[in-house]
Amino acid sequence: GLSLGFGYNTVGIGPDMTYVNVNGQFNWQVARKINLSINGGAQIRQFIGSGKSSLISPTFGVALSYYPLQFTAITLSASRGISASYFQDEVNESTTVNVGISQRLFTDYHLSLNAGYGLSSYQATTLAGAPFPGRQDTQAFFGINLSRSFLKRGTLNLSYSKSENSSNASGYGYNSDQIGFSVGYSY
Repeated sequence: GLSLGFGYNTVGIGPDMTYVNVNGQFNWQVARKINLSINGGAQIRQFIGSGKSSLISPTFGVALSYYPLQFTAITLSASRGISASYFQDEVNESTTVNVGISQRLFTDYHLSLNAGYGLSSYQATTLAGAPFPGRQDTQAFFGINLSRSFLKRGTLNLSYSKSENSSNASGYGYNSDQIGFSVGYSY
């Protein structure tokens, strides 16, 4: 399949941005227990009133899923995209690689694990340049989630995630540990 998308980012400080995504998608069941999904294209981003020329960036996503048992899934994925940055006069180009495993335990429990690595680079949106030219961050992350269904429509979730960000610009590194709990009911 082919897709075409358009968007507009209103930025509080710095130039607003328009963008066009052009993307092709391909899904294939490689074998009875293996699925492959690929998408790729480009994003053309324009910076309104900044004098900076348009930024054309390749984008992609790929996921390979393997189902060795009826209630087991192993997925390896990678993606690359561009978005408005939280920081003034910058956009963020990010690439991530992720592996995930999910398993049903007994009848009512589901366990999922995921881990990954990412690289983010920041590009200027104005002719004056970015506050930290050439800034690059690397991220490593890990997560675990245990869920249990109850009363046919309810779900309890307990999760833990850990992430670490390292940057070549001082003051942007961090470590994060998060624990979550949620209760859901659908009707």
